[in-house]
Amino acid sequence: MKTSFTTKFAAATGLTALLFGGLVPSIAHADPATEAGKSSFGQLSGVGSDTTQDVMNGVSAAIGRVTTFGDWKIASYDATWASPTTNSIQTKSGGTAAIGRPNGSGDGLKALRVAIGNTASQQGTSYLGTTNDKTWSASAGVNYVVGQIQYSRSSSGPASGNTEDGVVSYVPFARDAVGYAVSANSVMPPLTKGTAGDAADGSGVTPSSLYAIYNCAATRIITKEGQTAKLVNNAYSLGAGETSTRIRAYIPQSSSGTAKFWQGASGAAFGSAVPNCVEAKKFVAGDAGDVSGGNNTFTSGADYTGTSVQEHDGTALMGQAGAIMPYSIPKWIGQSKGLPGVTDTRFGAVIGVLNGVAGTDGIGANLQINPTFLSNEVTSTLTRLVYNVVPYRVLTDPTTPEYRMFYGRNSLVCAQSAAIRNYGFGVLSATSGSSSCGYYLSRAVAPATPTVTASATDDSANLEIDFNISAF
Repeated sequence: MKTSFTTKFAAATGLTALLFGGLVPSIAHADPATEAGKSSFGQLSGVGSDTTQDVMNGVSAAIGRVTTFGDWKIASYDATWASPTTNSIQTKSGGTAAIGRPNGSGDGLKALRVAIGNTASQQGTSYLGTTNDKTWSASAGVNYVVGQIQYSRSSSGPASGNTEDGVVSYVPFARDAVGYAVSANSVMPPLTKGTAGDAADGSGVTPSSLYAIYNCAATRIITKEGQTAKLVNNAYSLGAGETSTRIRAYIPQSSSGTAKFWQGASGAAFGSAVPNCVEAKKFVAGDAGDVSGGNNTFTSGADYTGTSVQEHDGTALMGQAGAIMPYSIPKWIGQSKGLPGVTDTRFGAVIGVLNGVAGTDGIGANLQINPTFLSNEVTSTLTRLVYNVVPYRVLTDPTTPEYRMFYGRNSLVCAQSAAIRNYGFGVLSATSGSSSCGYYLSRAVAPATPTVTASATDDSANLEIDFNISAF
């Protein structure tokens, strides 16, 4: 069935030269590196997580091309781009030229499910703040993504209750650590992670903890010259010489794996629902409900009317002395190094100290996750595996490029430890089990009767393009 799909899909989309070894004309792209006279496409194309887009670009460059002028063996398309005109992508020569750019782990999985025939259509959200403006569809026309995406990036693992016969596998390749970021002019004191018991005392003073902030126990920061800043709620009365600063707690857009992690989907953080004091929209100064002085009485959501907060983008924090958001420490490290293909979106955001442990260690080219952050009993709970999501059937078939690229510790991706480390992520040291690089048995997404009605179908609810495996 695989051969039948390959030939039909090639005929339908003009991919014959790509599939059978010919060179592909170069088209200007903002994503995989474009080099004069060389293909800007990849034999395996992936979308999704903002957290891992940069490191996967680095992995792609390290693995290289199929031939001198041919496709990248693996290509990674960023979760966002600066302009609405590049909010769509083209992943294959002759393929669909307007695939809605999936923004985040959740959106990447949605698009992959359509691409492999597991579902007919899915909708996602835009980096520019609007909703339901991306539709990935199996029907002909714009966003016809069947066969256009071979994997998705994910900073979160499979949800609980997924089936053992799931059609995709969450394949780990590195370790991430999520800290909190504040603005350069922040008055936030160093924080602890805290516990579920963190609450205000009789005078309104709360523990200086992430839990107090993200569960709405703390709403303000009190500062006074010569004294350590403290977190309080609205019951607190200002004393002589004290200044009150409103806390503005953010999480990223809803499709973000980081948002789900921070909310506690992994069991590591702050509960399953978003409290009413936490926002995924940026603050707009002067809007109704903003209280900028006195006790800074909190008005839920009224002044968070800007665009969505994009993960690992410090613009939400700029100029706000009381703002805070989760931030991938490796992502921050990669942005600080000026690595190829990395856009620095920190805008002055700095990683805060948590439970007395700094998030980073070293300087310049030697900057890395602080090893203590990874091993400390408390801060280690804010570390996580990051994954590439790959159709199970092709992942476990030794004749496919997906097998060579992702399967097991000897895969091409797992071999790129230098690139993974250079982009700030932790290299997975386990030699077996679910935390080892290339592990393939963490399956998700129930099988379904193929819903794709175009000629590019097979009988497995799992489609792929067949490539020259000898090039791998």
